[in-house]
Formats: sequence, structure tokens, C-alpha cells
Amino acid sequence: MDLGVHLVDLLLWTLDFPAVETVSSDLFAGGRRLADVDGAVEDYAVATLGLSGGLVARVACSWRLHAGREAEISATFHGTRGSVAFHNLGGSFYDFRAELRRGTCSEVLVDPPDAWGGRAAVDWIERVSAGCGFDPDAERILLVAQVLDRIYGR
Repeated sequence: MDLGVHLVDLLLWTLDFPAVETVSSDLFAGGRRLADVDGAVEDYAVATLGLSGGLVARVACSWRLHAGREAEISATFHGTRGSVAFHNLGGSFYDFRAELRRGTCSEVLVDPPDAWGGRAAVDWIERVSAGCGFDPDAERILLVAQVLDRIYGR
């Protein structure tokens, strides 16, 4: 889950850090399910999280997936009135498309080029320049770590 930590963080952040009520997971190495994760390194993991409010989320991550490209990154949030999805284009780590989906229709919300990385850097520089100091929201990192521990059965 060295890559999956970012997916778990994104998921919880997007949903404003709901309580994680249940966790089930399967970890694999070389196509075989790991019975004992102590001392083993997985190359594929899938976890299902039961969240407060009746939400269910599934996270999957692999650094050895036969995806036919450098990276396959996506997230989809399904709701009762539609879905929002984003995914990378052509295996890129930088170019993403975001879509609003309703029924069988899809509307592109954001398409490359989009300078999201530059905006993130500018935001960070502005915070440092303003002397914002420690952001207490950073303590939510502990919540992400606790979910990862549960994915590993700890």
C-alpha cells in the first residue's frame, strides 16, 4: 500500500473524514493471496471500507498490474443523483480528466492541460509566506495510518 496510502487519504479527505466502521482486505504477491503479511510485500491490494452514514468504498492499488501503460489512476464517487469520476489519460501521472456522469450521459468538467500542480505549489508558498504554521488538519494523517493498519489486519 505504499501507493495506496494516497488513495485512502484522497478517499477520506474527499468525504470529510467519515468514521471507518469496517475494513476488509485482500493482499496479493505474485498472483497469490497472502495469508500472513508479516515479512511479505504485496504487489496488489484491494480493500472495502464501510463508512459512517452507510457509505461503502473500495480501494485497489498495484505497482505490478499489467495495465498496458505506466500508471492507471482513477476514482469514481457514485451518488443517488449522479457520479463524479476522474482518471489519468494515457498513463500520465499529471494529465487527468474529471467527468460528471448521470445515467448514460457524461460531461467533461476538467481536461488537460490543467496546471493543478502549479496551483498546489502556489497555495503552499502562500501559506508559508503568511506564517500559517502547523495546520491541525495534518493530524488526520493518523486516521489514514489507522485505516492502513486495519487493511493489513493489525
